Amino acid sequence: MSDRAPGAIPPRRHRLGRDALHLGVLTSFTLAQPVFGDLSRSPEFFLLHESGRREIVLFATLLILVPPAVLALVELAAGLFGENARQGVHLLFVALLTTLFAWQLLRGHSPLLRLAPIALGILATVAYARSTAARLILTVLSPAPLLFVVLFLFFSPLGRLTLGDASGAVGPEAKPKAPIVFLVFDELPEAALETSGHRIDAFQYPSFAALARDATWYRNDTTVHDYTIHAVPALLTGYVPDNHDLPSTVDLPRNIFTLLGRSYKPRVFENFELCPARLCPRMPLQRRLAWLLSDGFENVSSTPFGLGRRLAFKLEQHLGLHRREDRVLHFEAFVRALVPDKRPLLLFDHTVLPHASWEYLPSRQKYQHGSNVPGLLRGRWSNDRWLALQAEGRFLLQLRLVDRLLGDVLAGLRRSGLYDRSLLVVTADHGGSFQPGELRRDAAPGNIGEIAPVPLFVKLPGQRSGRIDNSHVRSIDVLPTIAQVAGIEIPWRIDGRSLLGEQRRGDPTLTIRKQAGGSLTVSAGSIFRDRDRAVAARIAAFGEGRRARILGVGPHSELVGRAVTSLRISAGRLRLQTDQLDVFGDVDPDARIVPTYLRARIAGPATDTARDVAVALNGRIAATVRSWVGPHGRVFSAELPLSRLRRGANKVRVFAIVGPVALERIDP
Repeated sequence: MSDRAPGAIPPRRHRLGRDALHLGVLTSFTLAQPVFGDLSRSPEFFLLHESGRREIVLFATLLILVPPAVLALVELAAGLFGENARQGVHLLFVALLTTLFAWQLLRGHSPLLRLAPIALGILATVAYARSTAARLILTVLSPAPLLFVVLFLFFSPLGRLTLGDASGAVGPEAKPKAPIVFLVFDELPEAALETSGHRIDAFQYPSFAALARDATWYRNDTTVHDYTIHAVPALLTGYVPDNHDLPSTVDLPRNIFTLLGRSYKPRVFENFELCPARLCPRMPLQRRLAWLLSDGFENVSSTPFGLGRRLAFKLEQHLGLHRREDRVLHFEAFVRALVPDKRPLLLFDHTVLPHASWEYLPSRQKYQHGSNVPGLLRGRWSNDRWLALQAEGRFLLQLRLVDRLLGDVLAGLRRSGLYDRSLLVVTADHGGSFQPGELRRDAAPGNIGEIAPVPLFVKLPGQRSGRIDNSHVRSIDVLPTIAQVAGIEIPWRIDGRSLLGEQRRGDPTLTIRKQAGGSLTVSAGSIFRDRDRAVAARIAAFGEGRRARILGVGPHSELVGRAVTSLRISAGRLRLQTDQLDVFGDVDPDARIVPTYLRARIAGPATDTARDVAVALNGRIAATVRSWVGPHGRVFSAELPLSRLRRGANKVRVFAIVGPVALERIDP
């Protein structure tokens, strides 16, 4: 008969519970809190993942409970081989977690401290194993996981999503007059589409030109904000945006979806949560939660050795999750939704194209590319115009794809019989700049002509002839225009005004809100003059119409297309360092991902000086580019023409350009 007092906890069970509690404390400090810290400052992250209050609470709960539970189960499995084995595994986990915590505290400090986290982790583990006081510290800290969750959910910027009302306003009920198709492209400067004659370049962008022949092109339309998370809501609400507003019905309950939701059937493809769940179904909870956990780990910045990305990859593998849906597939899903319904449709799509990253060819194929863009540092272009032109060329390739996707929309509307009787609005949220020395995305006096003016096409029901309206209009004018055509009166005050009706006078000045804070006020005339200068600069570099050339624009572009054998080739002392050449050994030009982008490091003497590089593909010069100094030395990247790729083996050679017809080999 046992002499243990009734209700007493056996020593081994006590140790198991205590050890599990300690693992919970350590994982909350080393895994959960870094994720909470990164994401609590970015509520938009959760909106992008279609996450409401329930998903966010589940996310936080799982992040606190699952890691220690998994480690505790591993310890229990080790315990099958004896208590000493379990204790050994437990101490190993303590060592790993304390080392990780020390790394987080010391990262960014002197390189001399690189080994300090390991030493501190070992010392902490020894103290934990030998000292009751050290173990008591973790026991005392046991409320920390709960505290982290409470702070994350209710006392951070995220609290607006977990505590706020996301049901949205309720608009009036009315008899709709026409189906509505509303398409918003992302980061598309109006200047990119124009010819020198202030028309749409019909050869480069035939779908945009076809739309312009049927619609009203408001050529002097400008955005009211320089960042997507406020520029898109401005289109959908008619309000001048406030930087404190979240792109959600929590902060913006009055928008196009709640205004028209009682009269129209919405089919919405958005990247935020402005359409409330009662009107727009979400993806299944399991998938949303898995997507959230995967990207949550990937985006955390406080884990060494890419641990966050590794955890995200494991989640993706085990859950069968595709974290980043292909942007072309996203758009094709919208095209498939262009089918009539018994109720009038409100079809909306905000597609993140031609927005960076630039990774698509006009053929809809993708190419592998680096995470950073040559010549772009902390959001500003270098003064080397060749690097900015190279990036602009990649953007223009992706814009050609966008034109094809727009063509799919126009064809889909015609097939379904919706084209003639629909109100069709095609626009963009903001632009992007490729001016050397200027910011790429943030509005500034030197780039405002590429950031503020965006394309806006409005095709009214039954409209069959296009026209150009040169009035100065703004993105906030789109919603009242849609409401007027739909025959629905907006029951609340907005900042925009309809594009239809009385003659509009251009505003003498334009104020654009900035994500960085504050605003930029400039004269409307200067904005459009800067836009026209950007058009002229692009045409001078790449041409227009049939004579436009996107690839092959670079230093010594006269070499592009020449046979290598027609040039003087000599041995050089530079060496090529890359693992990308292997992919050219067996190429399928029809594959979804094709090797048309080469990036490599140049090693050898005098790599701190400027180098122009020629890349030959199958015996002919395919690209000439300017190299640049990166974190690991001199680097170059080159976009190669898909048409030059052969099925099977392809030969790539790299040269330094040393004269008009003279090259030096850069061998691997």
